[in-house]
Amino acid sequence: MMPGGKNGELLVLLALSPFYLLCQKTKADTSDKLLYVMLALMLITGLLHPGFRWDTYVFSICCVLSFIYLKGEIKAQKFPLYTVIVIIKSLIYLYAVVLIAQQICVLIGISPILCSLYEPDYPWKLSSLSTEPSHLVIYVLFLMYAYVLLSEVYKGHKYLLSDIKNDRVLWFAYFWCMIASGSTSGLLFVLLIFVRYFKGRTLLITCIVFALSFYLANLFLSDSASFQRILNLSSAVLSYDSSSILEADGSAAMRFSPMFYFFNNINFADSGFWLGHGVDSGKFVLSAFMYDITGFGAYNTDEGANMGGLWGFIIDYGVIVFGLFVASLASFMKRIKDKWIVIFYIIIMMFMAFNMQILWFATVLLYMVYHHQQAGEKSLVRSPIS
Repeated sequence: MMPGGKNGELLVLLALSPFYLLCQKTKADTSDKLLYVMLALMLITGLLHPGFRWDTYVFSICCVLSFIYLKGEIKAQKFPLYTVIVIIKSLIYLYAVVLIAQQICVLIGISPILCSLYEPDYPWKLSSLSTEPSHLVIYVLFLMYAYVLLSEVYKGHKYLLSDIKNDRVLWFAYFWCMIASGSTSGLLFVLLIFVRYFKGRTLLITCIVFALSFYLANLFLSDSASFQRILNLSSAVLSYDSSSILEADGSAAMRFSPMFYFFNNINFADSGFWLGHGVDSGKFVLSAFMYDITGFGAYNTDEGANMGGLWGFIIDYGVIVFGLFVASLASFMKRIKDKWIVIFYIIIMMFMAFNMQILWFATVLLYMVYHHQQAGEKSLVRSPIS
């Protein structure tokens, strides 16, 4: 890890992605062409405004080109289904093992291993191999969901309770990462993977059971900080008020307030709505917005604060560029047979910045699911899954 939790090896690979792509013989598809047009418009709209930063734009280029390159490798059958399943299982195990090792470090009173952004004031908020606990649970959620979907393709039947029993160690690793990392997001996301099994009457019964469970949890877990954060945040988000969200959860305010700002300031007659306001405009505008709400000095700086996720990206480059990005992803995501993973992707990734590793990791993972669902089992070499 580099200073600030940056992944040096990843940055090198991203920098090399344009050269890898030039050597690749895979023909560009509709999704790729839309991304190329998007990059061109990002340059044009960026140059229309003062303060254009080439480093930010070049990093965006590398993220997009690395995705296009990996798509080409997947289409060229460089990632066989069985190999992908084994890799996903290994990653989930690795996340869990490192998290347990970090927890042991905390227990014996030493600094957790591989935890560059550790905060002693919150000793049990541990990130395993990620930069922070909330990112860890997102990685693990999409890895586990992809594992379930790819296992269905491999085995030729829906992933059932018997499969869960066979993968009980893997499921233990999943639940451990989601619940024991100290992330409130983990408590919110942990059961999302099971939503796909509920339909119609079953879904209604599940909602009733969930409501009763939530009521009982409120009675018996009133002293739980994570549960209280969920409770307070839920009511605050429904109020559509940034100040209420800030009071309930400061980190959540950084995620939801930019979305509220965007919708409250939509102006179809403003060219900036369509073509953007320039690189880093979202960062400065949203920082000023948060400073007005919080009065917190960190938002009132010349550099601004990185926040806003894709909402900030829309403010920077405009709705047209964002529309091309959405159209590119929709060209293959609309064909993914399980729609819940796409819904969760949209909801969660709207709060992630365009140049963040986690966004492109999940995007590649969904393309992997799409490719193998389309390819089916006929052209794949089958091996027993251990």
